[in-house]
Amino acid sequence: MGDERRREDRIPTHEKVEVRFASWDTLRLVYMIDISLGGMSISMARKPDLAPNEDVTVRLMMPDLTTFELEGTVRYVKELSATEQAHKPSPTPFRVGVALKPLTPEQKQQLERILESRPR
Repeated sequence: MGDERRREDRIPTHEKVEVRFASWDTLRLVYMIDISLGGMSISMARKPDLAPNEDVTVRLMMPDLTTFELEGTVRYVKELSATEQAHKPSPTPFRVGVALKPLTPEQKQQLERILESRPR
């Protein structure tokens, strides 16, 4: 789960995203904590029934309010300590790290637009 493996800097954010994990029948509305061209961290209130290498689909909203989907793979599921929760933008106890699958040129362009709209 180390940052040393990331190729892109993560940009902090705190917004709702829709997520569909392969093992779930329905979409879940959760908070995305950070995002880059290579992946994202998702905050969850309950421990998800997930394992590394599980597929996920994330639906993001563009600045113009249109949506698009990205495919990824779960890299880790972590329970935060009370101290860690107190120092996070979304004080929920679980984090899920997602590595994005290769992006199409259109997906990359859309994601770059989202990243450019976020303060660094």
